[in-house]
Amino acid sequence: MTEWFTKEPGSNIAIGSEDPTMLLIGADQPDWVRVPQELGGTQRRVKSIGVGPCPRGEHDVRHMELEGDLCVAECAVHGGFLWYRCPQR
Repeated sequence: MTEWFTKEPGSNIAIGSEDPTMLLIGADQPDWVRVPQELGGTQRRVKSIGVGPCPRGEHDVRHMELEGDLCVAECAVHGGFLWYRCPQR
C-alpha cells in the first residue's frame, strides 16, 4: 500500500493526502513526487537529491532529479517548488 503526503517547501513534516491526521515526520527524502498538472500531472520516481543554488536567488536549496528530464528545487524563501528541465550530463 502506498500513502501520499503533501508538504510545504522547507518543512520536514508531511500531511497525509487522504487522512490529514496522519503525519510523516522527517519527510526529507521522498521516493516519488507528483508533478503539477501543468507539467503532465504524472507521478515520478526521485533519482537523486542534492543541494545547489536556487534558480531564483543566491541561496542554496534542495534539488531533486526525477525520472525523465524533470527536476524540482524546493525553496522556502520563494515559497514553492520550482520545476525545471534537468541539465544534460
